[in-house]
Amino acid sequence: MTIPFERLWQALAERYRVEEEIGQGGMATVFRAWDIKNRRPVALKVLDPQLATAVAVERFLREIKTAGNLPHPRILPLYDSDATEGFLFYVMPLIEGGALRRRLEGHRQLDIEEAVRIACEVADALSCAHSHGIIHRDIKPDNILLSSGGAVVSDFGIARAFAAQDHEYITATGVQVGTPAYMSPEQFAGDVLDSRTDIYSLGCVLYEMLTGSAPFDEHSATAVIARKSNDAVPSIRTVRPAVSESLERVVLKALSRTPADRFASAGELAHALRSRETAAASDVRAESVAVLPFTNLSPDPDTEYLSDGISEELINALGRIPGLLVAARTSSFAFRGKAVDLIAIGRALKAATVLEGSVRK
Repeated sequence: MTIPFERLWQALAERYRVEEEIGQGGMATVFRAWDIKNRRPVALKVLDPQLATAVAVERFLREIKTAGNLPHPRILPLYDSDATEGFLFYVMPLIEGGALRRRLEGHRQLDIEEAVRIACEVADALSCAHSHGIIHRDIKPDNILLSSGGAVVSDFGIARAFAAQDHEYITATGVQVGTPAYMSPEQFAGDVLDSRTDIYSLGCVLYEMLTGSAPFDEHSATAVIARKSNDAVPSIRTVRPAVSESLERVVLKALSRTPADRFASAGELAHALRSRETAAASDVRAESVAVLPFTNLSPDPDTEYLSDGISEELINALGRIPGLLVAARTSSFAFRGKAVDLIAIGRALKAATVLEGSVRK
């Protein structure tokens, strides 16, 4: 439902100068505003009017205040919260870098190391919240903000504020608490949740940063539920071969259908992400090589067969050398035309040496 801007502007005129709408989600609309008393720009989130009538105001304000004051630099602090003239709102710092969602809309797939760094920073924030008994319940790119100092997580305590409300009334409003593409199977089922539901959601976000889409990206919540209940998570390396096997294993473990099969804590997930390269490096034999498809620099594209033929001959010849492990043609040729760092290719193919070349006729 649209927030009536003029009425909101008038209701908050003595405390905040509401300037413009900068975002909208399933539960709230975000406005850029000016904090008159403290003379600073802020992000002002106004709860959807239907939800505002469904939630116990005192509980809502108490929950977001508790969560907003968690002592961690990766958790966006809460400046203010209140209810006035029918508006239920809360105020946070304005992060000029915007949400991770905006970054993904512009790039789809992020640099692998950047994606891992963001996931580790979010896991650090979750670890702090979980240690205080707070589960986020709605980890998604929209709630991960990118500041100059790294990723910060917003909206802690929002979903928790609805946990004790009348579920049927909340459902009747047509507003879902949680986002289907990132919700864990147990959250769909309405089971009692623990911190591992956030680990699953973060796994979905990391999967999207690496591949360009969520693991079960369907148009309806019903289709998402069906796939999460029945289908295996699609392979990451099929879409992006440069992702190492060790990183894919970490993501798939976070996305395990059963909570007991996931990482036991967000801290454990962060540790696995940060130490994965050590594990990957140990899998690489010194006597190993990958031959990439040679680039055709001839003006005639019909001579592509010549560059491919040279690459294949090299692979076959090297494959006859005793003790030398050679990456398969299909694996090496998956990197044709992709601007990927050779070190990343070596990790992906478990090759200590990578050979590239070009052919001009």
